[in-house]
Amino acid sequence: MKFSSLSIAIIIILFSLSSCGNKNANSYPEIIKVNVNDNERFVLKFEIKNVIPLETNDSCLIGDITKLDCFNNKFYILDKHQKKSLMVFDKNGHFIKQTQFGKGPGEVIAPAAFTINKQDSVVILYDGLLSANLSFDLDLNYLNIQRRQNLIIKDMGIINDHKLLVYHHLFNSEKKRKEYIN
Repeated sequence: MKFSSLSIAIIIILFSLSSCGNKNANSYPEIIKVNVNDNERFVLKFEIKNVIPLETNDSCLIGDITKLDCFNNKFYILDKHQKKSLMVFDKNGHFIKQTQFGKGPGEVIAPAAFTINKQDSVVILYDGLLSANLSFDLDLNYLNIQRRQNLIIKDMGIINDHKLLVYHHLFNSEKKRKEYIN
């Protein structure tokens, strides 16, 4: 598998962000310099130790895995294109639950991104059409909703102290939104 220089830079940035910690006030973060013009290719080596087949039946068929995360012996799979839901499976691959389609409490229309707040054991799912973050417990039981105006979240993750890191497009006006779409 070959990686471009940009891919390598992104991987290094992600690793450096994941190592952010609570260091003493006199220490500085390590600076990692990356030469994006370097033509070296890196090979990612890994070994598959175990395969867990996921349960498949009419209620938990997966069309397209958009994002996958694991926490507390559970697998969370987002299929935002075909199934339009977030699904949770136990450590043995048995289906537990999925989000439901609709406009009612705890239902989603266009799930776009999710993350798990591992400190609070809460799953946060962003619905692009509802412009809202929906919170669920680890078994996907609905907890609450928080609206987000003029924000289109593409992906998100939790960083320390309950801060949500998002990759998004922000539209300050309907005119700019229409210009972007057209």
